[in-house]
Order: sequence, then C-alpha cells, then structure tokens
Amino acid sequence: MGFRNDTRGASVAITHTLTLGITALLITGLLVGAGGMLERQQQRVASQGLQNVAESVTNELKSVDRLATRSRGGEVASAASIPNHIAGHSYDVELVDRSGDRAALFVNMSVTDVTVPVEFRAESDICERELTSGPLRVVYDPDADCLTIEPTDR
Repeated sequence: MGFRNDTRGASVAITHTLTLGITALLITGLLVGAGGMLERQQQRVASQGLQNVAESVTNELKSVDRLATRSRGGEVASAASIPNHIAGHSYDVELVDRSGDRAALFVNMSVTDVTVPVEFRAESDICERELTSGPLRVVYDPDADCLTIEPTDR
C-alpha cells in the first residue's frame, strides 16, 4: 500500500481551506452591507435633523413677524435653540427674500449633500442672511425695517 492512493490528510486540509474562504466571503459581504446601511441611516438622520431645524427657525420667524407687525416700533427678537451639529457635521441656515410677501429658509449640509427648503409668508421685509450652525436669534430690526437671523453668543 503506497501513499499515492491515501487521500485522508488532503481532505482535512481542503475542507479547512474552503471553510476559511467561505467564512471570509460571508464576513466581507456583511461588512459591505452594513457600511451601506450606516450611510443610508446617516443620510436619514441628517435629513430629519435639518427638517427639525428648518421648522423650528421658520416658526420663530413667523412668530417674530406677527409680533413686529402688531407692535408699534421697537426691536422684536426670539432665540431659536438649535443644535451645533447634526449627525456629527455642521450645517448652514440661509434666509432668502422671495417676491412679494414670500420668503424661504434653506438649511443645508454640504457633507451629506442634503438641503431642506421651507417657504413661508412674511408681512415684514426680509434681510437676507446666511449663518453656520448653532444657536441663533430671529430679529425684527426697526431701523432696517426687516426680519433677519443672527448668531447668538454660544
């Protein structure tokens, strides 16, 4: 009896190699799938966070606008407590004047390429402004006769 016909040792080594190869492929597939899922989750979190900031600031703008039109001059201001970062990144808030009594607020994050626009009506004129993330104030300035946003002390 010779060693040429003996295949017992080879079958264990081949089985072990195949098991390691299949396991490596499965783990790689899981990691790739989980990475894509995490990116989509971060995109959703960023989008929802920007939507919350846009709604909060827009509500403050509408409130200050109502108070300014009812007041008899004088500055009207309201603080909007918004986060410094969303999904670990900073973002921009831009107030834009549209035609007539229309205005728009854009909240965007360049890292995730997400922009949330919110249009609203304002009886006051709008002084356009763009700020980087963080707490801000919505102000009606009677000297400039306009509604705007400005940063607050952090």
